[in-house]
Amino acid sequence: MWANTTTYLPTQVVADFLATQQKPAIDGILFPSVQAGGDDLNVVLFHKAARVETYQVPKGARIEGSTYEQHSEGVDTNYSVIEWLPPDEKKKPDPTRGWPDFAGLRVQPWIEPDPDSREPALRVDMKSLVVHQVDKVNYDTTEFDVSRYRYEARDVDF
Repeated sequence: MWANTTTYLPTQVVADFLATQQKPAIDGILFPSVQAGGDDLNVVLFHKAARVETYQVPKGARIEGSTYEQHSEGVDTNYSVIEWLPPDEKKKPDPTRGWPDFAGLRVQPWIEPDPDSREPALRVDMKSLVVHQVDKVNYDTTEFDVSRYRYEARDVDF
């Protein structure tokens, strides 16, 4: 499928202009979806408004993810995330269990500054996350005949 550059380029120019305006500050645009016949809307967030807040994971945590769950009857789809948290540092260590952990006293490594200076404008609500599994896609199409012509090419003397 070809993109119609005669309609796309002006739209891109207008979007780029709006994205750079300070007053009024515009975070993005909504526009009808051509693919959905104008019934649905597309959302475009401009760069300045598209940074997502970093999800804070406790130091030393390990994260695992899974897309299935195995049972004696077979496998079921089940999306899950497990955060393995380090032991609570406030608890007093049991002096009867092994050697002291001197490695925990080491100096923290240098933390690189964040190269992205934008303020986060979005936050993921971890309690509302869902996975949408696409089971089927339908395409509405319009059929067009193709005209075909054949001519003898000739040099024209003027």
